[in-house]
Amino acid sequence: MGGAGQQRLLGASLLLHGHAPICATYLAAAGLGRLLVTGAPPEIASRDPSFRMDCVGTGEPADLVLDLGDGTAFRAAAAARLWGGVVGGRVLLGDEPREGARGTTPVLETLAAAEALRRLLGLPPHRYEFSG
Repeated sequence: MGGAGQQRLLGASLLLHGHAPICATYLAAAGLGRLLVTGAPPEIASRDPSFRMDCVGTGEPADLVLDLGDGTAFRAAAAARLWGGVVGGRVLLGDEPREGARGTTPVLETLAAAEALRRLLGLPPHRYEFSG
């Protein structure tokens, strides 16, 4: 990612919807500048003193909205957005919420963090779908 990529992440903001502490930890560790969370904030330790985390509503502006919940933040987003969930035992991550999603998994949170970072860095999107 290099210095330019790290600077880009440091200046970026991401709105995270849904309980996803693993995802939040990876985003903080990667050097994301500002993490906006809906609901209770996850406990994470960032080594970067520039990292900020704020609790917000689903319509708060951000560079990217990552909805690992019910699709509410995804539908409210005016900017780039990404959705992930577990539907019928399948981990899905992509550009459209699916009905019947239930919770997250460590695999989903890890892939979501990686894909969010790809998008914040301006890399092309990648689709993930796994069956358990």
